[in-house]
Amino acid sequence: MSCSHAQFQNGLAYSTSATDSTKLQSSDARIAFKEYFELLKDDFIRQAASPFRMSKQDLIKAGGFTLVTAGVMRLDKSINHTARKLYEKNSTIRAVSPQVTKFGGKYALFTMVGIGSIGFIFKDHRLSNATLLATQSYLTSGVWVSLFKFITGRERPSYYDPHTNESNGAWHGPFFQFKKTTNGTKPDGAQFSSFPSGHAAAAFSIATVYAEMYKDKPWVPVLAYAGASLISLSRITETRHWASDVLVSTALGILCGKQVVSNFHKLQRLRAVTQKKKNSLTYNINFTNRTIMPELIYTFR
Repeated sequence: MSCSHAQFQNGLAYSTSATDSTKLQSSDARIAFKEYFELLKDDFIRQAASPFRMSKQDLIKAGGFTLVTAGVMRLDKSINHTARKLYEKNSTIRAVSPQVTKFGGKYALFTMVGIGSIGFIFKDHRLSNATLLATQSYLTSGVWVSLFKFITGRERPSYYDPHTNESNGAWHGPFFQFKKTTNGTKPDGAQFSSFPSGHAAAAFSIATVYAEMYKDKPWVPVLAYAGASLISLSRITETRHWASDVLVSTALGILCGKQVVSNFHKLQRLRAVTQKKKNSLTYNINFTNRTIMPELIYTFR
């Protein structure tokens, strides 16, 4: 099935027919090349506009989450100290944490390629679609993470000695990484890019897509979210991020993942409607030269 960009956008915006998402995911065709990039473009637009389209209920939830985040920020320093002590005392954490944390970075790409390859080789359309959507969620969340890092300029916990410096992650403001210091040098960009966590956001953005696409298989969401949680916790034990960084990143990743899957479901509903309209049988009555002429019209599309 192919459709013009205008048809696609119209379907995304206004298609409201109810369809069983599990049946759609398992039976519909693989995402086409053109559809992938149209979906990705629409994902960015919808995510950027989402703060301006929040309902009253959404605003209440956002307010509650902001309060929780503020509370966690007050505990950032103590949580960081506890994480450092656990890392120093527990040999298992020291051995496992550095490996687990890699799956929120480049290993995440290798994992998606591996899973996606299985889907394509065995023609499992749901698995291949889920992987393509996971890459969209990964890309969109990565853009927002980078933007927030540049805007906030928060200092990472790994750049100070907790025994001599009582910092709990100073916020240096917009684009501090590009500003020159008094001696004419630029600050280390990595030092002031703590908020939010790119690894945690990537992990949850990917996990959410697979969890949403496989709701009918309870073990998939459990495995996906458990893995993402371990990756996120490793960012704290590795002292690369504050707890509040990880909390916000978790929410960001989940929201991106859910939006990407929701957008895909709208495309699926458009496909279903278009498929029904391919061939149609209509009844018409013509009135010509004072004669009534009934006719049947069968349309091929």
